Amino acid sequence: MPAWAVSYYERLIDDVAQIYFHPLVEEILRHAAEGSVIIDAGAGTGQLPVLISRRIANCTIAGLDLSFPCLATGTRIAKSNGARVSFVQADLERCPLKPGSVDLIVSTCSLHHWRQPAKIVGEMIALLKPGGLMLLMDMAADAPRQASKEWVVKVAKRSHSSLLFRIVFPFERNYVSYSRDEACRIFREAGAHMDVLDLDGVFMTARLRPRADQEE
Repeated sequence: MPAWAVSYYERLIDDVAQIYFHPLVEEILRHAAEGSVIIDAGAGTGQLPVLISRRIANCTIAGLDLSFPCLATGTRIAKSNGARVSFVQADLERCPLKPGSVDLIVSTCSLHHWRQPAKIVGEMIALLKPGGLMLLMDMAADAPRQASKEWVVKVAKRSHSSLLFRIVFPFERNYVSYSRDEACRIFREAGAHMDVLDLDGVFMTARLRPRADQEE
C-alpha cells in the first residue's frame, strides 16, 4: 500500500472507528478473556488491535500485515496510546506464527483483498488453539443496495476523506467483495467450521473454528 493510501486510510479509520470498529470490539470481548493471545490478520493501520488492548487486561496482541507503511503507522498509534501491541510484517499465505498458539483471530475487510482467500483462512484456522475462534468481518456483495447507500452517507458525514470513500467503497462492494454464499464456499474450502454468518447493514461477520473442534 503506497504511503498516500496509508495516510488516507488512517484518517478514514480515525473518523469512523466508533461506528466501524466498536461493535466488533464488543463481540470480541464476549469471546476473549484476560491473558488471551489475539492477532489481527490484515491489521492495516492498527487501530483495532489498539482498541482491543485497551479493553482486555494482560492480553498478548499482534497486528499482522504485508504493508510496512501500515505497520509503521500502527506502531506509532500504539505508542501514542500507550498500548502494548506488536506489529509483524507477514505474508498471511505463509504465516510465520506457530500453529495452535492463538486464542482469537480477528480480520476486518481484508478477505476481499486476499489473492488466495481459502488458503489464508486455512492458515489462520491452523493457528488457533483448541476452542479458539476467528471473527472475520467483510463487506457483503449481496447486502441490500439501500444499506450500502446508507453506509456511504453515514461515513461521509463523519469523514474528512469522504469524496474518495464515495468512489472506493461502492467499487469494492460491487466488483471485488464476496457474497455470503461465496464466503461460505471459501470457508468450506479452508477447512473451517462456521458457527454463524451474520449480516448487519453492509457487513457480514463470520465466527469460524477449526473443524476438528466440532468433530471431537
